[in-house]
Amino acid sequence: MTSREYTSAVSDVDKFEKITKTGGDALVDIKNRLGEISYMGAKIASLGNINQITPDAIGKDIWVGAISLEQRITESDISSSELSHATEILTESFVKTKKGAPVRCIHAGQKLGYNPNKVSDFERPLGPQFPAGNIGLAIVHGIVEVGRGNVVNDSLFESDFEAEAEVTKKLGFSVGNHQGEHATENKTGCGAVDGAKDILGIFEDEKRSKAALAITSELLTAAFGEDKHLIKAATEVFDDAKFIATDKDIYLPTKKDMLDLIETSNKVGAPKLDNNANTTFLVINAEAGTTLHTDEFDAKTENRSKAFSLDLWNVVDVAEASYDKKNDQQRFIAASVAWSVMAAMTLTDGTLNLLARMSDKV
Repeated sequence: MTSREYTSAVSDVDKFEKITKTGGDALVDIKNRLGEISYMGAKIASLGNINQITPDAIGKDIWVGAISLEQRITESDISSSELSHATEILTESFVKTKKGAPVRCIHAGQKLGYNPNKVSDFERPLGPQFPAGNIGLAIVHGIVEVGRGNVVNDSLFESDFEAEAEVTKKLGFSVGNHQGEHATENKTGCGAVDGAKDILGIFEDEKRSKAALAITSELLTAAFGEDKHLIKAATEVFDDAKFIATDKDIYLPTKKDMLDLIETSNKVGAPKLDNNANTTFLVINAEAGTTLHTDEFDAKTENRSKAFSLDLWNVVDVAEASYDKKNDQQRFIAASVAWSVMAAMTLTDGTLNLLARMSDKV
């Protein structure tokens, strides 16, 4: 595609919001052009399975989740050629975030009732992704605040939530996460929210915490280069997080209360999504202003291959908008990556394929 064709495609995408007809050739053309732009904007590199980052001496039993790519391969439920094709589809499934859109979890599920042939469904405004959305951002904020001398108590989570809700709005998005089709007081349907205590509990487990720190440090180095200050911040974060982990029963509200916080802040902030049983990829997306169109990716793979996708570029934006001091920003980035790693340790068996999506300009 030439630069002139690229400019034309971008123009067509801008005009897409004015299309009122449902489906048809216009929608197909727009999707094709969006795919071309997504492919041109960044490159995807495979980093192997995420559990391969863990030092062999630590062992593989640190991964306790039920989501397993290895099991699907062993049971011939998915083939290497199908995975390869899914990677190609994934490459073309990133779109621009839209201002005002809710922050989303990395949950790989599709919005219930999504119709890939309906313009309004495809065009649904999408915000950046982070494990447990604004709930996760609040917990990360809490970890950083411990390092700043603030004490964990039974009302601090709400203040952490409000602080990050304000940052979300400052960055032009709205508060959000998601829920399952049959959310109850004891289960929201978001694995990172429902498993929040288990995720925080890793900080108290010497073996699993050591492994998580090793993985976090490797990912930080891969994303930001050799930065001894950032790695030092990660070590400090793991020490500070133990205070919240120890008092997690006091610090964390009930699951229903956490969901209510989202819905009170934004009545459309917790859409219902299907499950993520067929997740095959973990993606770290560093291309600024873009996010995975999970609905479309799921539809194109016929829900056979789903992806957890972390928008790392937004983590940096949130860190800089949350704190003025460089050290606090680095702690926020390190805590965000650690929270993401531990969510993967809790929800998966470590065999998902880890991908990095980076700008072609780098």
